[in-house]
Amino acid sequence: MVHSVKAQNLDSLRRIVLDPLQPDSERLFSFYDLIWNGYMDRDPDSALVLADSMQRFARSVDLQRHEGNACATQGAIYLNRGDLEHASIAIKASLKLFEACDAVKGQAGAWNNMAILHTRKGEHQLAIDAYEKAMRLFEKAGKEKGVANVLNNIGLIYFLQEDYVPAIDHFQRAYALLRTLGQLHYATNPLQNIGSCYSAMGDHLRAVQYSDACRAMCDSIGYEAGLPATLTTLGASLHALGRSKEAEVHLLRAVKLADRFSDGPNGALANISLGRIALARGETHEAVRFGERGLDLAEGMQGVMEQRDATQFLHEAYKKNGDPAKALNMFERSVVYRDSLRNEANQRSLLRHEYKAEYEAHAVIDRLNLAAEQKAKRSVMIAGALVACIAGLLLWLLLASRRNTRVVQAKNDEITRTQHQLVTATKLREAEQVRTRIARDIHDELGGDLTKVALLSTEIARRMDRTPEEVPALLQSLGRVSREANAALRDIVWSVDPEQDTWQGLVNHAEVYSNRILEGSNLRSELRFEFNGPDSTLDPASKQHIFLVLKEALNNAVKHAQATLVHVRLSTSPSGYELAVLDNGTGFEQQRGQSEGNGLRNMRTRADALQAALSLTSTPNGTHLELRGLIGA
Repeated sequence: MVHSVKAQNLDSLRRIVLDPLQPDSERLFSFYDLIWNGYMDRDPDSALVLADSMQRFARSVDLQRHEGNACATQGAIYLNRGDLEHASIAIKASLKLFEACDAVKGQAGAWNNMAILHTRKGEHQLAIDAYEKAMRLFEKAGKEKGVANVLNNIGLIYFLQEDYVPAIDHFQRAYALLRTLGQLHYATNPLQNIGSCYSAMGDHLRAVQYSDACRAMCDSIGYEAGLPATLTTLGASLHALGRSKEAEVHLLRAVKLADRFSDGPNGALANISLGRIALARGETHEAVRFGERGLDLAEGMQGVMEQRDATQFLHEAYKKNGDPAKALNMFERSVVYRDSLRNEANQRSLLRHEYKAEYEAHAVIDRLNLAAEQKAKRSVMIAGALVACIAGLLLWLLLASRRNTRVVQAKNDEITRTQHQLVTATKLREAEQVRTRIARDIHDELGGDLTKVALLSTEIARRMDRTPEEVPALLQSLGRVSREANAALRDIVWSVDPEQDTWQGLVNHAEVYSNRILEGSNLRSELRFEFNGPDSTLDPASKQHIFLVLKEALNNAVKHAQATLVHVRLSTSPSGYELAVLDNGTGFEQQRGQSEGNGLRNMRTRADALQAALSLTSTPNGTHLELRGLIGA
C-alpha cells in the first residue's frame, strides 16, 4: 500500500484508521499520514490530540517505530508552538524508541528535531553536533530529502548569526537537491530562506526575485501554509523599492493567511509593514491600527524581535498621530527589546569565536598527534636515553620550580594583603560618597517637589468647600508635580544602580531622558543616540558627570533659550564619546544676563573631572555645546 496520499484522500485515511479489520501497522501508517496531511498546518491543536491517540494505540500493540513517529510528531507540534520544554520531552522519547527498534531514519529525524530545539534555545554548538549526527544517519539510510533538510537547517544557523553568504550557499544546495527529488512542497522552504537572506542584506531586488519565485511555486502546488512568510518578505522588499501598491496586495494576503494558519511571527511582521505603508501615505490612524495589531500578535507568541519592530514602529506612529504619552511608552519598551537583541547578537559573536577556537584546537591536537607518531617511529632505538634525559630535566625543573614558587608565593601574599587593604578603604570611601550623594540628590531633586505636593494637597482641601471650580486646575498642577518627582526618583535610582554602570546603560538612559523632556515641550527636536561597542564598565562618578552635563544643557535649551529647535547627540566608539546639544535660541549670555552662571561653571567642573574637552559657542542665533572625551581615560 502507498502511504503517501493527497489531501483529498483524507476520508479514506480516516476509514482505515477506524477499521479494526485492517492490520495495526496499516492503521498506524494512515494515522501518521492523516495528521501530517490533514491537520498539521491548518489545525495543530487537533493534530496534537490525534498524535496522542496514535501514541497510545501504538503502545497498546507494542509497535515501537510507530510510537516513535507519534512522539516525533508531538515534538514537532510543540516546537511550532514554542513550547520547548514539552518539545524536549517528546523528542527524547522518540529518539529512545527509534534506537530501541534500530530505526535509522527515525533516529535521523529525531536528531534533526533535537538540533532545531537547541537552535531555538540559542545553543548553537549543540545544534551543530545534532545536525552532524542527523546527516550521517540520513546518508546511512539513503534519505536524500533528509540530507536536504539538514542543509537547510544548517543554513538557518548561519542566518541567525547574520553570516549570510554561507547561509545562502546551504539554502541553494538544499533547494537544488529537493528540486531534483521532485519535492516541491519542501523546496519552497529554502527558496523562501534565500529571499530572506537577501532582504536582510538590503539587496531588495534579489529578495523580490526569490520571494516571488517561492510565491509562484506555493500557488502552483496549492501550499498556502508556506505563503505567509514569503509574502511578508516579498511585500517588505517591494515597499523598500517604492512599489507600495504591489506590496500592499501581498501583505494583506499574508495577514489573512497568517490568521488562518496561526502564524503569529509573520502575521506581526506583515501588519507592521502595512503600518509603514499607511504612515508613508500620511494615514496615521490606519498606521496605528496595523501597528497595534502587529504588537498584539508579537506579544502573543513572545517574539522579542517582532516586539522590538512593533514598538519602534508604534513610537513613530503615535508621535505623528499626536499621542506623545503612548509614543514615549513605546520608545521605552523598544529600548528594552533592542538591548535584549544586542545581548543575543553578542552571544552569537561569541559562539562564532568558540567554533573557530574549537576547530583550531582540534587542528593543533591532530598535528601534535601526527608529530608524536612520526617521532616515535624514528626514536625507537634511543627512547630509553631520551626518557632518562627528560626525567632528569623534569626533576631539576621541579626542584627549581618549588624554590621559585615559595618566593613568588610570599611576594604574592604580601601584594594580596596590600591590595585587600586598599580595596577595603576604597569601598568604604565610595560607600560614604554614594550615601552622601543620594542624600543630596533626594534633598535637591525631590525635596522641593514633595513640598509642593504637600502645599497643593492642603490648598485643594481648603478650596473644596469655598471655591470648588478652582480645584481641577490645582489637581492638574498636583499631577504634574507628582510626575516630575517620579521622574527625578527614577534618575536617582539609575545613578546608583551598579548594573547600569556601563556605556550602553548611559546612552540608553540619556535617550529615554531626552525623549521624556522634549516630548512634554513644544520644541521640534532631532535626537541621535548611538552606542558602538564593545560595552565596558563606566565608573559611577563619570556616568553621573556626563549625564548631568546633558541635563543642564537640555534644561537651558528647553526652559531659557526661547528656542524652537533642539538637536541632541550622544555617541560612543571603542575609543571615545561625544555629547552635543544645539539650539536656535537667544544665546547663553542673554539667557543668564551675565558672563558665566552656576550652570556653566558646574559643567566646566564636571568636564575637568572627566578630563574631557568642553566647548561652548553662544550667539544671538543659538547655543552649541559639545563635550568630547576618551573611553578608558
